[in-house]
Amino acid sequence: MVARDRERFNCQACRFHRHCDDSNPAGYPMFAIPEIGLESRTCLLPMVTDFSRQLLKSYGHYKNGLLPLAGGMLDQPAIFGEAMEVIDAQVNRLNREEREG
Repeated sequence: MVARDRERFNCQACRFHRHCDDSNPAGYPMFAIPEIGLESRTCLLPMVTDFSRQLLKSYGHYKNGLLPLAGGMLDQPAIFGEAMEVIDAQVNRLNREEREG
């Protein structure tokens, strides 16, 4: 979501300027990722780490059958497989929403 909708996560253009972290959460959920049970009353941008950026970069390679370690999917770290499943679910959801209009 953050990677795809970068304009929604531009601090300079943010219309709220106050729900950046847990020190001042919104009074309602601002973002939700139902597939993993995440509902946030704060901006998701601070949750994006260097590791998550690397996983997002790896997603395209994963979809093309290229894995970071030799062997098959069972030879990859469990966190990699779980992350690819979450990213794939989000990509599919966003694509579906885009098609539906």
